[in-house]
Amino acid sequence: MSTGIPGDETGQPAVPQQPGSGPGYGGAPPPPPSTGSTGYGAPSASTPSGPTSTGKAATSFDPKSLSTPEWLVIGGAVLYLIALILPWVSVSASDVPGLGDSVNGFSQGLLVFAWLLLLAAAVWLLLRSFGVNLQVSVSRALVALVLTGLALLLTLIKFIDVLSSGSDLEALGVDVGTGIGAYLGLLAALTAVAGAFMLFQSERRGVGSTTA
Repeated sequence: MSTGIPGDETGQPAVPQQPGSGPGYGGAPPPPPSTGSTGYGAPSASTPSGPTSTGKAATSFDPKSLSTPEWLVIGGAVLYLIALILPWVSVSASDVPGLGDSVNGFSQGLLVFAWLLLLAAAVWLLLRSFGVNLQVSVSRALVALVLTGLALLLTLIKFIDVLSSGSDLEALGVDVGTGIGAYLGLLAALTAVAGAFMLFQSERRGVGSTTA
């Protein structure tokens, strides 16, 4: 006999389904939010916000780190290079006017070696301005002073040789003169030695670093 209450065939009253819990109201419930994100789609705090850089900063030249004595050594090396391009010896025939020739410093191996010594001293002093710190116990100024001193010695030997060769060839009717390159090269070597000596004196007084 019917009681007026809906039910199944067994006579048990039917239990009404909750909204959204059955297939008639959208199917299965939505999945939970994924780990590592907030409810509004923003990345979690553990997620990096951008690419990270592991490389070191590029080395750059800092001219302000060089002192005046160091600039004198560098300038002396540059000036010596210019002197090598100019004539060191000029030769002319006394009996034939207008006949002559000149020889620059690059034709003399002793002078080229002297310039290489000055170049080595300049590079040695420039290392610190590029951020290169060599862990050595030797004084920067002492190394520069030795290199520039040897360059000056070689330049003096060649300069005296040029001066003495003129008197030997005068008897043969050949005039040998000292070119402007010889005087400029001697001046450049003296400038470099002066700068290295000033730097050495500064380090002895404790006004600069003693190592590169």
